[in-house]
Amino acid sequence: MTDLRALVDDATPSSAPDFDRVLARRDQRNRRRRAMVGGAAATALVVGASLVIVLGASNSDENPSPAPTPSPTQPISPTPTPVRADPPKLSYTWSKTPSQVVVRLPDRDVTLKTWLGCWWDPSGGLDCVEERPDPVAMLPDIGSPEAVEFWFGVKGWTFEASFSQLGTDCARGESAKTVVTGAHWFRLDPAGYAGDYQVDLAGYGPHADFKGVPTMMSFVWHTTTDGPVDQPTARVSHSDLEVSRVGFHPASATAKVTITDANGQRTTRRLPSAGNEPCTTLGSFYFQGDFDDPAIPKLGPRPYTYRVVLTLDGTPYVGTAKDDGQVTWTPALPAYTR
Repeated sequence: MTDLRALVDDATPSSAPDFDRVLARRDQRNRRRRAMVGGAAATALVVGASLVIVLGASNSDENPSPAPTPSPTQPISPTPTPVRADPPKLSYTWSKTPSQVVVRLPDRDVTLKTWLGCWWDPSGGLDCVEERPDPVAMLPDIGSPEAVEFWFGVKGWTFEASFSQLGTDCARGESAKTVVTGAHWFRLDPAGYAGDYQVDLAGYGPHADFKGVPTMMSFVWHTTTDGPVDQPTARVSHSDLEVSRVGFHPASATAKVTITDANGQRTTRRLPSAGNEPCTTLGSFYFQGDFDDPAIPKLGPRPYTYRVVLTLDGTPYVGTAKDDGQVTWTPALPAYTR
């Protein structure tokens, strides 16, 4: 595969300016807790309560008793998150410096670092960044908002998100699309079951798309409500089978694919086992066979139809697909549940 940097170098004028990459990492504010009432305050409360009892006994018919004083040991509600009365306005003018995504939280704004993507400036220069997201501990942690509201400075963009569970060696992944809420504003709702996630946000739009490369940025979100759970999917071709979002990761998996061409000629191909491979994404695995074997008959003209037998830990699942490769299963592949 041709390296992205080589493609970009070929397309970039020698005078193309560099990105001014700006990353504003702001530490998450710790909530303040009120101190427990000390011994002196407790003593004062006890004396006050005694006076109320004496006065109440002598004048119970004339003076109503005052409201009871809270006990020093009564739990104190946490201080609510402060809300800015007038959050700062955001703006952007197209230039050699690309716009960045800004997440708006009740008490602060968080600017996300772009770690992958390309940008065309007004003079026609192109520059790209090709990195990986920072380690989870260094990503912006936005806390636990019900939804993520964010801003981007260029109109006509769309954003998608991938959620990866944290704290597990075999992470469950979910996907979601954002909702446009204004000329430059978007909302992202939770996906999957409530929990701790790394969210990778992918943007597509004017001034940035170069050979399908999205603009990527990441943050950590501790969701508190459940969102949609992706259902299993599979796509087959004359050379491979890709399965995603199954509810578990099998210890062993095999696949057999029978292809019928437009002339009615059939050929069956067994794909190698995907068992005993380390799990990087729960329920997602890939098969690809060696089809250069001269013993395998050549396929005739399209359209093709497919019959797939996928065996997961000894249980067979039969799927069928047309030329688009989208597989329908009988029985259905097991979905993820808690």
